[in-house]
Amino acid sequence: MKSMMILSFILVLLASSALCFGYINSHTTGSPLPGFSARSTGLAGVRSIGLGDGSSMLTNPAGLQRTEGTLFSLSIGPCIGSETVMDSLGQHPNNWITFGNLFASMKFQLDPRFNAGIAFGKVSDFSYIGAHYTYDFQSGNEDYLTEIIDFTVSGGMYESVAGLSFSASDWINLGLSAGLRFGGVSYDSTFTDVEAHENDTLISWKRDFNEFCWHCGIEIPLNSSLIGFSWASEGDSYDARAAFGGLLYLDDDNRSAMGGEVEVGDPGGINSIYARVFGFAFPSNSFELRGSFNFAMPNYEEVESSMIIGLALGSGIYLGDIILDGGIAWYSSSRDSVFLGTGRPDDISDSQALISLGITWKP
Repeated sequence: MKSMMILSFILVLLASSALCFGYINSHTTGSPLPGFSARSTGLAGVRSIGLGDGSSMLTNPAGLQRTEGTLFSLSIGPCIGSETVMDSLGQHPNNWITFGNLFASMKFQLDPRFNAGIAFGKVSDFSYIGAHYTYDFQSGNEDYLTEIIDFTVSGGMYESVAGLSFSASDWINLGLSAGLRFGGVSYDSTFTDVEAHENDTLISWKRDFNEFCWHCGIEIPLNSSLIGFSWASEGDSYDARAAFGGLLYLDDDNRSAMGGEVEVGDPGGINSIYARVFGFAFPSNSFELRGSFNFAMPNYEEVESSMIIGLALGSGIYLGDIILDGGIAWYSSSRDSVFLGTGRPDDISDSQALISLGITWKP
């Protein structure tokens, strides 16, 4: 009977982990990464327009059309997460690090009106490490620890796609990519009975992803601006995403620009809203600066309030046929959430930093 009560308690905890732990959706759709390559990380994962390289295959494939020739790109970097839960027992910090950014792509030009590309990248991360402590409060006596529940999640979701962009006319570019969305997540929850260790329990399970995915996009290049729209398909463990935005060029060479976009996660469903203001500029011919400020209202289910703010910075060093890219994207979220049923909402804050280094070769 005791074991059944413990098992039921752990399952309730895991079901409610979406309300109280960092990476709220670690048991459903994970956390979308703010950028797939080093270049896009420095722009906080802009989706409405492509960046001209193979990363456009994962956002707006029409963006391939704005760069001539052949490009090969590689990016890699860590993701660092932290969470603080403030409840009636005090402040509880949790920290973790995971392999966040992994990206490779190739883009090549078929003729002046057609470009093709292939890309592989990590699109969602599920990592989380945290613990919950239960104390026995006795009037007139010293409080003591009775139970500990540790919850660890690791894994991610990846995409491998190929696609085409097409210049339908001087004022509109179209793009489509498709492929496989795959990966896996491992869950481990340990119940420790401080008073009776024979009741200690470990529950472990895994989820695997393997599904078809596709992306489509439109870009409208104007004399001094660019307008774009993109769509990413929905999956069993991935929300559909729609983005609309554009940029305004600040020089005659179209090398410096400011822009903005609005992205909707799960359109027609929870309608999470993400907004980005971004830009890039060349202080010199061989050095590019990139940056973005963003905020979001993710509309987490049953969470009383939620807000995400973020900042991204990046750079590119141009060395002939080689471009060295670097980017860091940071965001912080806060929410009020009830832990394990009814009661006073806990104050929960999460933060994530994604760091990425990359190289692009244009032979």
